[in-house]
Formats: sequence, structure tokens, C-alpha cells
Amino acid sequence: MRSPRLEELKPGKGVGERTYMMYLTLLTWDRSDVLEYAKTSGLRGWEKVDNDQFGVFEISILLGHIRELFLEMFSFFICERVGYDEKHMRYVTYRITEDDEDAAPIEVGVIDHKNFEDVRDAILLLNYVGLDKKEVEAKFTSVKAQQLWEKAQQYLKEQQRAAAKRDSGKYHLANLLSKLCVCGTPYTLFNVYDLTLFQFYDQIFQYSSLRRASLDENIFSNHGGDRFKADEWLNPLNKKV
Repeated sequence: MRSPRLEELKPGKGVGERTYMMYLTLLTWDRSDVLEYAKTSGLRGWEKVDNDQFGVFEISILLGHIRELFLEMFSFFICERVGYDEKHMRYVTYRITEDDEDAAPIEVGVIDHKNFEDVRDAILLLNYVGLDKKEVEAKFTSVKAQQLWEKAQQYLKEQQRAAAKRDSGKYHLANLLSKLCVCGTPYTLFNVYDLTLFQFYDQIFQYSSLRRASLDENIFSNHGGDRFKADEWLNPLNKKV
């Protein structure tokens, strides 16, 4: 697996930022998201997978269009080639011997129902994206409790989407690139594109952390206090994107 370089997101030179963000969306989809996409897109056979026994992996395997989306996404983030094993109904990674183009592909790994979520999480981490929580099976004492829980989850999701929409301009990749190149760091528009996405976001949040530490130092030097710690700026980041 890999974290792509910013160069690969340049318009006309790589997949572009919009496609990259679509890939991240696929990596964060839960069951309700993939079903909603299938329904609104009118994908053939979505009714058959609208069943609690099917998770994201099973739905992606059973619906051809969604399977192709995941194949495209995995191919971008995984160093080996990625294909679909129709017999065993799973994704496979393989390599081709460069010296012998006629040789059969060599299978080096599989992505199935056992490791599908782990692979998605690992790719997200390589792109400096951390999931806030793991999806845990909820247990309810009554049907009414389940209904209230589902309404609460829907409300929270709507609130998160509204917040993301409000802050979309602030955290737009082009805006962050421009800010990093003019704030006194060693990065310029000539060399910043050599960074991977993980390195880029790490620099953004490290710089933000240093700015906060500098502000705390100025406040302490002017007003004093007992909460200031000189080594605060060395604390590791816990930021989740």
C-alpha cells in the first residue's frame, strides 16, 4: 500500500483531486452509504443486497458497478495490480513477471470478508485519515430503543455533513497547498508536489500545532499563569482528519 504524491493529483497529470476524494469516500463508506448510492444510482439488483446479512464487502462484490469502483480505488493505493477472483468472489493482488510477459500472473494477496475493513483502514491511515470510531454492533432492549438509536445516528450524520460543507473551503486541498507554501516553511510551489499526501497533511497539522504553541508562549509571557509548559510543542499530534 502507498500514500500517493501530490503530483499525482495535479489536473491533467494524475487522477485529480476530485477522483482522489471519491476514492477516500469509498474507503469510509458504511453499509447505509453504499446502499444509498446503489438506490439513488438505480443500480440493477440493489434490492437483493438490501439485507442485514450483507456488509460493504458483500455488496461491493455482488453489485458489478460498485465492484469496479472498488477495483479502481484499490488499484490506485496498492502497489501490486488488483483484480477480481470471480470463482472465490474476492479481490486479489498479483504481479506480472517483467522478463516473461506470457507468464501467468502471480497472486500475492487477497482482500476478502476477513480483511476488507482492515485494508480500508490501513489505506486511510496512509493518507492521514483516522476513523473516529469503529462500527460496533449495537444491542437493544426493545424495538423502540432501536428506532431511537437509528434516528440519533441519522441526526449525527446529517450534522457531520453540514459541518463538512461549512468548512469545505477552508480545508480544500488547493487552499492548504497555498497556505503551506507562504507561511515560512521550506516548501514552495516548485517542491511541495513531491510530498506524499501523508507527509503533506502531517506538515499542515504540525505547523498548526506549532502556531498554537507559539500563541501560548506569547500569552504566558504577557500574562503569566500556571498552565504553560515549555515542552508542550513536543507533544505528538492526536488530530484525526
